[in-house]
Amino acid sequence: MKKLLAVFALSVSCLNAYAQDPSSTKELIEKMYNTYKDSWYQAITFAQQAEFYKDGVKQKEETWYEAMDMKSGALVIKFNTMDSGNGMIFRNDSLLSYTDNQLKSKSYRIHELIVLGFSVYTNSPQSTLDKIKASGFNTDMFKQEMFDSRLHYVVGDPEKGQFWIDAKTLLFTKLNKTGQGRTQEIEFKGYQKLGKGWIETEVLFKVNGQLFMREIYSDIKAPKTLPASFYKQYMFNQIIW
Repeated sequence: MKKLLAVFALSVSCLNAYAQDPSSTKELIEKMYNTYKDSWYQAITFAQQAEFYKDGVKQKEETWYEAMDMKSGALVIKFNTMDSGNGMIFRNDSLLSYTDNQLKSKSYRIHELIVLGFSVYTNSPQSTLDKIKASGFNTDMFKQEMFDSRLHYVVGDPEKGQFWIDAKTLLFTKLNKTGQGRTQEIEFKGYQKLGKGWIETEVLFKVNGQLFMREIYSDIKAPKTLPASFYKQYMFNQIIW
């Protein structure tokens, strides 16, 4: 009987520890990962309506097609048509830009939105922490505050860059970065269930508080795997899903 009570007490203690609020960025990232690691989708595809604004007025609108593999964090974006030779690939912390099926530029780029909105739930917490730090966020600065009428965990230096995680759902909602005389803000909105995970359906991009781009997602799918062309990526216009 004493042994059973001891086991029960230990179980309760473990559950309570798991339910406790994280007190550091490391604990937050671990909690995000542990909450969704066994249920988050492994791949995603969707169409995106991209709206571009100037001085609060919409200037133009395009349709983009996107596919992402969670484990590698690779993202392919195709402009206007699925067989387009124009678009971008994010992979291995690099950004590759294509025009008329030709690679026009390649640069180092950690895509913070992929890390905080997607791969944080499927990749190791240490890998996520390393990328967050490399992106310029001060992971030693951690606090709680209200945003959009909900409690959030906030990581980073308010003078340089921060990101917000919903304390209840553990979903990424916002980040901002300040530098060179301007502040860029990105916000994920309209979350909906996708399998046992979640997906935002609207993304807002602002500079110094002024909207300059809005993304609206549709035809959202979570296939078990993506076609071989996504992983081979020999010819940009032949990457099809």
